[in-house]
Amino acid sequence: MIVALARLSLYIPHSHSLKEKRAVVRRLVDRMQARFKLHVAEVGGQDTWQRAVLGFALVGGDAQKVSQLADEVLRAIESMAEGELSVEREMVHFGDPSGEDGAGG
Repeated sequence: MIVALARLSLYIPHSHSLKEKRAVVRRLVDRMQARFKLHVAEVGGQDTWQRAVLGFALVGGDAQKVSQLADEVLRAIESMAEGELSVEREMVHFGDPSGEDGAGG
């Protein structure tokens, strides 16, 4: 199993309240969920006015396909983000790479 993890740090300089920041984050999250049918969660910066940390994970059996989808999602987020964005990304191979993880069958 291949897991692509991404943590996105978003700086929103035009935000002057938690309400404004949450509106920006909500728009971005809603667009990503609608376009890619994935869940994006705010995982940090909940109590700051101008910073948000978002995260998502993608899971699949083919490393190339998972990586390509992660690239596509990140490009879309970069084009939609209302502020400065920095991205941390990691690919994790979980379990036995042969696909035989010992689960009975």
